[in-house]
Amino acid sequence: MTDPVPDHLPVFVASSPAGVTSDEYWGCVLSCLYAYKGLPPPDSDRDNLEILVAELASTTGPVVLVLDDIDVVDKAEEYVGRLLECGGSTRIIVTTRIAGGWRDFVDACPDRVMVTPDVLAFTEEEVRTFLRVSGVPQGHRVSRWIMRRTNGQPTLVSDVCRALTLGGVHASSDPIGFVDTVESMGMMEPAAAAAITNMMRLRSGGNFAEAAQVCDVLASETVSIPDGADDTGMHTRAFCYLQMGTSLLLDARLDDAADMLGRARIAGTGTVVGRAAADSLALTHAVRGTMIDPHLWADVEQQQHLPASEIPGIPAKTAGLVTSVIVALNRLDPDDALDKLIELGEAHEAEELWAFVLYAHGEYALLAGLHADGLRHVESEMRSFARLSSGIAGQLLDAVRADLNLALGRTDEAVRLVGGSSDPLTAAVRARICLLTGDFGGAEMIVHRYGADPRCPPRVSMELFVIGTAAACSQGRRSDARRHLSRAATVSRQTGMLRPFTSLFPSMTREVAELGVELPVDLVRIASEFATFRPSHRMVRLTPREREVLEALLSGSSVGMIAKAQFVSLNTVKTQLRSLYRKLGVHSRSDAIEAAQQVVLV
Repeated sequence: MTDPVPDHLPVFVASSPAGVTSDEYWGCVLSCLYAYKGLPPPDSDRDNLEILVAELASTTGPVVLVLDDIDVVDKAEEYVGRLLECGGSTRIIVTTRIAGGWRDFVDACPDRVMVTPDVLAFTEEEVRTFLRVSGVPQGHRVSRWIMRRTNGQPTLVSDVCRALTLGGVHASSDPIGFVDTVESMGMMEPAAAAAITNMMRLRSGGNFAEAAQVCDVLASETVSIPDGADDTGMHTRAFCYLQMGTSLLLDARLDDAADMLGRARIAGTGTVVGRAAADSLALTHAVRGTMIDPHLWADVEQQQHLPASEIPGIPAKTAGLVTSVIVALNRLDPDDALDKLIELGEAHEAEELWAFVLYAHGEYALLAGLHADGLRHVESEMRSFARLSSGIAGQLLDAVRADLNLALGRTDEAVRLVGGSSDPLTAAVRARICLLTGDFGGAEMIVHRYGADPRCPPRVSMELFVIGTAAACSQGRRSDARRHLSRAATVSRQTGMLRPFTSLFPSMTREVAELGVELPVDLVRIASEFATFRPSHRMVRLTPREREVLEALLSGSSVGMIAKAQFVSLNTVKTQLRSLYRKLGVHSRSDAIEAAQQVVLV
């Protein structure tokens, strides 16, 4: 498809039927060579291999012979060796399913290479390219799904493309039709009820990664439901998709979870399973930070008459309510969030989405200023459900507990919780720790590392851009601060989130507000209403000359020594000292030295 040897004459010789003689095969190769050169076939009684050798030896341009399935030829290695001796401009690609003596043949010459099926297999990117040039443009998740089911074997990928082309099916617009098409090819087997049960059992024990692995095995083998299936059949399919999507969500594979839950919602339309899938899908988007879809979903779904499910293995209304809490908090409406939390009640042992309930409680406590009460509640409940603190649950709970500790001024405890993490879900709180302790360079390093990372949810990215704004402002780099703030404003408009703007602490809100970037909120107002974080140490901005004077004081220099070292008068140094004392809030040299060790100098 991509013509990898454009300067060569490519001669492709297709596989010959069984029973042909060696002379007949080489005659076929010779005919193909003449056809590619635009010449009539030779008319001679000579051995076809000898004519082919002579023809290749007389050809001036480079030739690539592609001999497909050469298994039909006796002594193929010997004959190919003779062809390679015709000249350096001839290259030969041989495909065979019989090992024979090819390995020894290849090892005898450094210019020869043996390529195994594993190397020949498509990569995921090549599968995506193959789909596109075959006229079957599918998305990233579809190409990954096909890659997993075919192991990248080109023939199988080609069969999938052919079937999808004939069916006119596109996964994004017709996911069920896509699955049905691939099932009709025999590439899917009915999902085993025992495997679904095992997956649910693993989840209940907190083994989310293992449950997701079972899901991967089942992802392409879900129960096959023919067209016109009855309600029971569609309910079964939706139930399988829902269980798989829940497993992927708990393992923090949010994109895959959204895809699977979307299938469950479509297959279960009008049923309690479909409603549960819709709520879980909305929760997945809410955790990512895309507020518009969950907000609309909450409004529409709450108006429907479908009752909460009581079927084992299907979450009742927890996902929908937690989604509503997160949406309300991100819209800066803590009163509405509290109403939903009261309706949620307390988590119970059979609730798989328990961690999301606790996460919602912690996030509400942050916005409402109930930091100590929120932290006590979350940590008390975690002791009762310790086995479920893995996967996305562990990352979300670590992040909200670290933030609650930061709000209480317990920086060391926050560092203990997330300091060693590299997960994108904890990136914002790690950057916030750096910001609140005066490590502005460290904060910006995290912002640059994760802000554009595709694995980083939009919610975290927006928080990072706001934190990057504060870090750049603290270092006097207003152009960089404007760039970060503009990116935060863009994400806010795309997602509907406002909450990340409360990451700024009041002392720098006005400076950020004066950067000239149009924002969807009044920063000064929300800073006074929802002030959550404050610096661990008071910040003091010094001029370069004031900083030099302070450093000289810390090193033990007298006023005279400072004036001599800076080539200025004693009065100039005394003026700088008065300004320094005023900013530090002190009246003497000794007090200035002590205060300098307790503030963040910027």
